[in-house]
Amino acid sequence: MTDPPLPDPNRSDGPTLLVAIAGAGLLADGLAMGLAGTGALLPAGSGSPSIPILLASAGVAALGFALFRLGHRVGQATGAHAPRLFPLAPLWVQLGVYFVIVLTAVAVFQGTFETFTSAHNGGDLSAAPNRAAADGLVAAASGLLWVLTLYTILVVRRVIGMGRRIDAVAGTDAYGTGPMDSDPPPLSVPRRLPAVRRPPVPIRFVFASTLLLALSASVAVQTLEVGTLPAPALDWLSAQLALPVWIGVVSSGISAADRGIRDLEWRFTVLRPVSTGSGTPPTPSG
Repeated sequence: MTDPPLPDPNRSDGPTLLVAIAGAGLLADGLAMGLAGTGALLPAGSGSPSIPILLASAGVAALGFALFRLGHRVGQATGAHAPRLFPLAPLWVQLGVYFVIVLTAVAVFQGTFETFTSAHNGGDLSAAPNRAAADGLVAAASGLLWVLTLYTILVVRRVIGMGRRIDAVAGTDAYGTGPMDSDPPPLSVPRRLPAVRRPPVPIRFVFASTLLLALSASVAVQTLEVGTLPAPALDWLSAQLALPVWIGVVSSGISAADRGIRDLEWRFTVLRPVSTGSGTPPTPSG
């Protein structure tokens, strides 16, 4: 029987954090349009030099409003709403992994859409007027996939190591059928572990924040594809109707990982294995 999760008072800051995420996305899209123009995003003749300024200004205003509302609770609210995607890692690692997952999901969605629309001259980037932009986008997408692969390897290694230590303290294997055959390898963990069991992030917040980030990333990717023979702007806009469906799948996976990792962290904290690679047992912290 596991202890019930404790309520987190900082979850009431969710709407304000969504405003901050939307503001950051508007600011990023405004900067991208200021750099590359609006030619890849808007139909020919409808671009305006004031659009990047308006988007960036709206983003700064939304960010300022959110920071004013949160005040000194920015770190606490962010930590309460950030999904746990790497066991016992600090907040900046959780956010970094989350952003990489979202950006990779957008890259997959954008790449699939462009394949079916024969964008970029049917995949022949050699004919792109701006080869530097084309090569940069391909390199960025490839880099995201490599980082995501590395994350997968590292998180599996950490989960297996923590599981083996839990089994060693419990005296049985993962199936409860018998004692461990060998001592688990040393595992480096923080000296202070959570003292209470925090509930997972609500899936509705994960979906909302992921969708906001994905929409902003999709706009930025399409914007930066100017000069690479991208898909027509109206075709891209119609394809965004399917983006929430894809983000729903991604959000479900993120939420499942968040729940599983929080449960693993809590079991590891409760058992407090005495050998963690640092020579001293970790202690709970508030």
